[in-house]
Formats: sequence, C-alpha cells, structure tokens
Amino acid sequence: ASSAVVAVTPPPLINYQGVLRDASNRPLTGTYDMTFRFYDLPTGGTLEYADAHTGPGGVVVTGGLFSVALGSGVYAGGFFPSLPTMCAQISPIYLEVRIGADTLSPRTQLVAAPFALNADRIDGWDSTNLAKLDQPNTFPNGPQTLGTGKSDAIALEIKAAPFQEVPLQ
Repeated sequence: ASSAVVAVTPPPLINYQGVLRDASNRPLTGTYDMTFRFYDLPTGGTLEYADAHTGPGGVVVTGGLFSVALGSGVYAGGFFPSLPTMCAQISPIYLEVRIGADTLSPRTQLVAAPFALNADRIDGWDSTNLAKLDQPNTFPNGPQTLGTGKSDAIALEIKAAPFQEVPLQ
C-alpha cells in the first residue's frame, strides 16, 4: 500500500478579533464599516495593503465583540495586491483599524503565532538548506546522500571535490 503526500494551501486570511465600545465604555452592537490598513512603520510609513469591510460587508459586532477574516473584504489600496503577497515580502507589519471615519491608534504590530515561528523549518532544518524541485540546487558541503528512507534500501551517495559540480539527470 502506498501513502499519498498532499500539499494543502491555507486560506489567504488572518483572523482578527476585537472589542468595540462607545465613549462611555459600553459595548456596542450593530454592523460597522471597518477598514484594516497595513503599514511598514508604527506611525507614518507606507500603506502596504488595505482591506475594507463596508456596507453589506460590514463587520457584525455583538455585545462589543467582533471577529473578521482580514483579506476577505474589498481591496482598498496599498503597494501590494494581496495580503499573502504583503506578508511574504514585508516585516515588520503594523495594523491600523478605521471604524467609520475614526482611526484607532496606536497601530498594532502583527506577530507570529508560536508554531508559525517554525514554519520556515522542517525537522529543525532551515528551508534555505532544502532542495527545491523547480530550480537547480547547489549543496557546498558533502558528501550528499539520496535515499528512500528505508533502512534496507541502497542509497546513492555523491562525492565531489569542494566547489565541483556533479550534474544528475
């Protein structure tokens, strides 16, 4: 029996939760126009991406609490065309929330969830040390061994002098 390896693309969204209160600190209820703007600095800076949740797509607030999937609204400007593209190319990122005509401050820095910090690693190996199937790979330290992972299987071992290339086809 063989087992299939499946790669799954996660949804290009970020969950954001908040509490909305009036000036007297009472929780609000209703549907509110909100725009989430992403910047490269805590103040000033470049608008990198904006996600608008307005009109019928406004954010529902119940007892002051709301939850919204950032990236699911309407693109409202910025340097990058999508949230995933921005997240892959910019760090740090600061979120500014606009509710109606009011902009909340200060901006909040986006930070990683604990296990996401390891997403660039596989079994402790940095992803830059791994072979990529869609491009040539160079591994400066050898020897390199390719195997099936089974203890009784024969592996292919490649040995070369430093900086010598061994093409495989």
